[in-house]
Amino acid sequence: MTIIVADYGFTHPKIAQLLAAKVGAVGRYFGQDTSSDGKNLTRAEAQLLSAAGISVFSIFEYGAQQAAGGAAQAAKDVTLARQQRHDVGMPFDRPFYFAADFDVPDYAPQSTDPLAKLGPVGEYYSYIHAHMGSVHAGAYGGYWLISRLFDAGLITFGFQTVAWSGGQWDQRACLRQGGATMLGGEADLDTPGRADFGQWTITPAPPPPPPAVEWDGYVTYKQPDGTLHNRGVISADSGKTWQ
Repeated sequence: MTIIVADYGFTHPKIAQLLAAKVGAVGRYFGQDTSSDGKNLTRAEAQLLSAAGISVFSIFEYGAQQAAGGAAQAAKDVTLARQQRHDVGMPFDRPFYFAADFDVPDYAPQSTDPLAKLGPVGEYYSYIHAHMGSVHAGAYGGYWLISRLFDAGLITFGFQTVAWSGGQWDQRACLRQGGATMLGGEADLDTPGRADFGQWTITPAPPPPPPAVEWDGYVTYKQPDGTLHNRGVISADSGKTWQ
C-alpha cells in the first residue's frame, strides 16, 4: 500500500482532515520561525499526530537562502536543530531535510567537482554532515542541489522539488515534491521513493508503576515448625481494625 505524504507550514490541517484524506506522514518545519501562527512543529502537535498514527518528517527552513550563508549559518542551524529536536521529542536517529529553497547557481562552471559547484551552499552542507553525521544529513531543493550533494557524499536523505529541476529527477531522492497540492491547497503532496524517508513518531511514555504498598502494621504469627514470620497488613481505618 502506497503511503500518502504531505507537507505544510503555516496552515495546520486538523487531524480529522488528514485521516479523512488517508495521509500517513507529514513534513513539518523546524527553524528560526517565531511567528504567532506557528510554522514550526510543536511537541503537542507531534504528540497528536503520533497518537493518530501519522508520522512526521523534519524540514529545517526559515529563510529560503539560508544555505548560502555557508558554514557560519550552518553552525547556527545545527545548534538550533538539536535543541528543537529535543523540545518536540523527535528521535535522535532521524534526519532533518535542511532546505535550500532557491535556484542554487553553479559557482564553478569550469569544475567537475560537485562540492566546488555548490560554493558556499556546499560549505553549509559540509558543516551539517561533519557535525550531525550522515544519519541526520538530508537536504531539500532542486535537482542540481540534490544531485551534487549526493555525488559529494554529503547527504543520505534527499527531498527534491520540481522547482529548479528542469524536468529531471534524481533517483536517489527519497521524496519528491511535484507541485500538486491537497486539502484545498493547504498542503503540498509529496511522493516517497522508498519506505524510509526519515519519518518518525513519538513513542508514548510507559504508564507509571503502581504505587508502593504502605503497610499500616505487621502481624507476627508462628509457623507449625515454631518459626516466627511477619506479614504486612493494611487497615481500612488507619489501624483501628485490621484486614
